[in-house]
Amino acid sequence: MALIWEWTLNWNSNDTLWVNNWTDTSISYVSWYKWQCASFNGSTSIIKLPATSIRPTGNFTVNAWINTSNTWAYKSVFRTYSQLSNLISWFAISVTNTNKIEFVSWKNTWVTANTDFKSVIWATTVTTWSWVMVTWVYNGSTLEIFINWTSDWSGAWTNNAVYQSDAKPSIGANNYQSSLVVDYFNWLIDEVRVYDSAENPLTIYNSYLNNPNFFMFF
Repeated sequence: MALIWEWTLNWNSNDTLWVNNWTDTSISYVSWYKWQCASFNGSTSIIKLPATSIRPTGNFTVNAWINTSNTWAYKSVFRTYSQLSNLISWFAISVTNTNKIEFVSWKNTWVTANTDFKSVIWATTVTTWSWVMVTWVYNGSTLEIFINWTSDWSGAWTNNAVYQSDAKPSIGANNYQSSLVVDYFNWLIDEVRVYDSAENPLTIYNSYLNNPNFFMFF
C-alpha cells in the first residue's frame, strides 16, 4: 500500500509518479513563498483526466493543501464522478456552501443518505485566504476528515467506492457531465496526493517537513 498518484502542481499538472497526467483548462501556476501551486478562477478552471483514471477501491486516502478566497459557494476540490443511467457512483471532496469541508462516497446506487451514500462534513468553518492541509481517509469502516493532522469529523461507512464506465476525475471543479462542469473552486490548490491505503495524516505532514522546498503555511 502506498502513494499511487501525486500532483505537486509545480508549473504543470503532471503526475510526479508518471502514471496520470492531467489536462488543464483556465489554470495558471503561481509562486507562494517556496512553493508553486495551481490557481483556479472560480468560473472556468478545471484540471481533469480521462474517464478510466483514478479509481481507488478499498481503503484510500486523499490529501491536499487548499486556500480559498470566496465564501458561501459550493466548491469542488477533488472528485471522480459518474452518472450512468439511473446509477451514481463516486467519491467527492468539496468545500460546502456553508464553508465546511465535505467527504462523500457513493455506492453503485441512487440517492438515499446513509444507504446509497455517506456524507461527512467538517465541523469547523474554513478560513478564507489561509492555507490548510486537509486529509480525507476511508479505512473500510469510516469516512474521516482531518484538518492538518487532527481528526475533525467521521462517519461510519462500510462500502467501498465504485465507479461507472464514464467516471470523470477532476481537480477544482465537478465534471458533472461531458458538456457540464459545475462547483468551481476559487483560488489555490496544491500538493494533491492519492493513496491506496488509510494513511496517518501526521505521517503525511511530516513528509512535507522532510522536503527542503517545504514552507510551513500555518
